[in-house]
Amino acid sequence: MFAAFYWEGKVYGSRWNPSAEGNALGKVYRYNISGNTLVPDGDFIIPGITGSYNIEGWTTDGTYIYGVNETNRIYKIDPATWTVVQQINITFPEAICIAYDPVNDGFWVGQIGDEQITFLTSAGVTTSTVLTDGDYYGLMGITYDDYSEGGPYIVGSFGSSGDWYNYATLGRWNIATGVFEENIQDLTTIPGSPAFNNSAGGIFTYTESGKFNLVGISQGATCFYAYELAEAADPASPAAPTNLTVTPGATGAFTAAVTWTNPALTVDGGTLTELTKIYVFENDVLVETFNNPTIEGAGSYDATVTAAGSYTYKVVGENTAGEGLSAKAIAWIGPDVPAAPGNVTLVKNDQDASVSWTAPTTGLHGGYFVATGIVYDVYRGNTLVSPNQTGTTFSETITEPTNVYYKIVAKNDIGVGGSANSNIINFCMTIDTFPWTEGFEDEIFPPACWDVVYNGDELTNWERTLNSYHTGVASAYHDWNSADLDGWLISPPIQLPSEGACELSFWTRTEDVSYYDSSSILISTESNVPSSGDFTTIKTLSGDEVSMYWQKISIGLGDYSGETIYIAFRYEGYFAHLWYVDDVMVDILPDTPVIELIPNPFTAGSIYNNLPYQNIRTLTVKNAGGAPLTISGFTSTYPFRITCYNWRRQSGRNYP
Repeated sequence: MFAAFYWEGKVYGSRWNPSAEGNALGKVYRYNISGNTLVPDGDFIIPGITGSYNIEGWTTDGTYIYGVNETNRIYKIDPATWTVVQQINITFPEAICIAYDPVNDGFWVGQIGDEQITFLTSAGVTTSTVLTDGDYYGLMGITYDDYSEGGPYIVGSFGSSGDWYNYATLGRWNIATGVFEENIQDLTTIPGSPAFNNSAGGIFTYTESGKFNLVGISQGATCFYAYELAEAADPASPAAPTNLTVTPGATGAFTAAVTWTNPALTVDGGTLTELTKIYVFENDVLVETFNNPTIEGAGSYDATVTAAGSYTYKVVGENTAGEGLSAKAIAWIGPDVPAAPGNVTLVKNDQDASVSWTAPTTGLHGGYFVATGIVYDVYRGNTLVSPNQTGTTFSETITEPTNVYYKIVAKNDIGVGGSANSNIINFCMTIDTFPWTEGFEDEIFPPACWDVVYNGDELTNWERTLNSYHTGVASAYHDWNSADLDGWLISPPIQLPSEGACELSFWTRTEDVSYYDSSSILISTESNVPSSGDFTTIKTLSGDEVSMYWQKISIGLGDYSGETIYIAFRYEGYFAHLWYVDDVMVDILPDTPVIELIPNPFTAGSIYNNLPYQNIRTLTVKNAGGAPLTISGFTSTYPFRITCYNWRRQSGRNYP
């Protein structure tokens, strides 16, 4: 339910379900730390977050904030403006938690049902580097720990394969060895925290008062838990400098004035009596050292940079006890790139799409900005359709059913600026060209002109998944829950031809087969509303059709020739199975008989003393055509048995 991160003395969090009361996509809740209590300090929306879930996992590299929400992207967020400045496309499916690794300059990511944590480069490329373990499930949060002895580690918050809904624990992986090292804490045993009788939530780390702390959250709970993992600095070393500011030079100059007040206290809160050095770092590179500075005196550094950009300055004091705590400040130096375009609006006129927007008037990072020379890249979804245009409108004709939205990216001669997405419009058309296919590859779900209807638990219904698929990278998926579920995935209207017979085919697989309840296919010739009573069941999966392996199901549609139909995939069950559907196709059958062999090629069983030795193979022979098929006989090198079916298609409906 909750993921969080620490930034500049405050805790920020998000609730995963955007449909929960008072929540929304991109909504972030801010808290002040007051002793053992988090005090609410307002909330705000980060624009540009899309998908079925709000941000589920957070991390930071010290300059930017990063978030994931089971889409194919990492959101890179500037905390100075709380805007998305980049969407890093990733190939890792459905990332639910993320941790930045400063040593390897990349991200560790995990998903809820995957028993490994995978490393992605800073560009979002999945690598073969993984952290593994065989006995955890329900991974909800991870964070990077380079303070604990023997590290660095990835610390995870997760459940168990036996009961991940009511179990929560902390464990850690050693990055050097790549394996799970130990459990740290059974969170359900924390004294005085009955709220942890629920599944694990997000976790994060931060440094404060000389301690390196780990903080976690329980789903559904109203409390956080915290651990002191290590000392970040010697208690007698200097506390952090105060009043650190970075003031960029005027009119976009490549200069900045960095000022601060030297520490007056030690890390443990005592009076500082010794201060031997002050160090100034620019983007983690030491740029200045001040010897024997005055305790609680004013400090300054004049910065000069060679290019416009975001710069992080860190100031830290030192005495004979060692380096103390640091203060950090971030500023954009030099001319800024444009902020995101405003009022991006898509309108539909028949099949014409027109999108318009307003030009940005400020810099993306709050820096010096000149509102001239702005150009725009226009994307339809992730497809670039108009690069480097100067106008603030774009139009085109949509030629196929699809969910349409546009992303407008503003640029100037400094670089790529902010981006903003339009509203989504469903460009629906009646399907009358065949073969027609749907593989659920579009990130927007349901696909264009499809509908999802639920008659049960609102939060458990049809969705797009990257966990399992027949082809491509995605499929449609219905999860189970301990509730009465009745989920419908309904196709666009399909106009079948009057002549010839059509066939519906799709690929399906089922998980938790022993809990199977009902997966059925229905057709309506009147409406796409289940409550209308117009849908008729034409197939309910049974027997070998309910399998953990992908298999193709074919259903003749000859009885509906010449009609406009809607096809529905209906999931029913209580604490039941999981159903995947992929590669849905409606096609016109050939007007000749066609022999289809499954499998093809076919390998016979092993032979021992001229008899099959506990190895029976089944060869299925089907008529995949639209005309009668006559089989005159079979010949085989090996003994075989024939089971007969109706070999004659009747209006394309009956076949083996």
